[in-house]
Amino acid sequence: MDVIITGSTGGIGGPLVSQLLPDDHIDRIYCQFRDRKKFIGMYGETDPKVMMEERTGDPSKDTEHLICDLRQNGPADVACIFTAFSISPIKRIGGLPKERLLENLYINLVDPIMLSDALMRYKKRYGVRLRFINFDSGAAYRPLEGWSLYSASKAYMNMFLKTLRLEDPDIRVVSYEPGVVDTPMQAEIRRTEREEFGDVDLFKTYHKDGILKDPSIIAKDVIDRFILDWDTDSFHADHKKR
Repeated sequence: MDVIITGSTGGIGGPLVSQLLPDDHIDRIYCQFRDRKKFIGMYGETDPKVMMEERTGDPSKDTEHLICDLRQNGPADVACIFTAFSISPIKRIGGLPKERLLENLYINLVDPIMLSDALMRYKKRYGVRLRFINFDSGAAYRPLEGWSLYSASKAYMNMFLKTLRLEDPDIRVVSYEPGVVDTPMQAEIRRTEREEFGDVDLFKTYHKDGILKDPSIIAKDVIDRFILDWDTDSFHADHKKR
């Protein structure tokens, strides 16, 4: 099996790569990243399982490179795990910086949608088994001030993947809700001014009280339940209350 991980240097993406590397079920890991220096520092350049997929900001070019790698390697099974997601900028509507707004939409929507479309084309042509794993969030189900882009993007991806599964019942689609995880995103939330995000004190309390979950534990759960058990198909009908 080959696994694609977007955001391979991130809070959950990193542990996913580290735990998949020694797994004999996995042939190759296509690690997508934007910071080459950070990626090399985490994984080096010598592991034969690691396929380096640097994101240039051109979704067409980036996706074409990945599909070429898949064609060359010819996997029978492909799992794509979406971990790259940006909450920045945490700003109220009317004060969203244009450049950061566009960057957010590229990371959260344009890139994963174009990747999904390319993988579906690849599946239809080569007959591979395909699985998508998305990280859900309570923000997709209720509005939070300052989080308009993040919340809307999470809701968009949920519906996009539900539609994808409706159009092709042969694929597997998982929406995994990890809860509040101790990642750099959480640190960014805690640094936000109260004027932009009124609930910032609640997230500071999560951190102070040790409520944040270990990303390594989340990564192991995803691998055990949704990578090693290929037939599992799980999409939230109703988001659990937090």
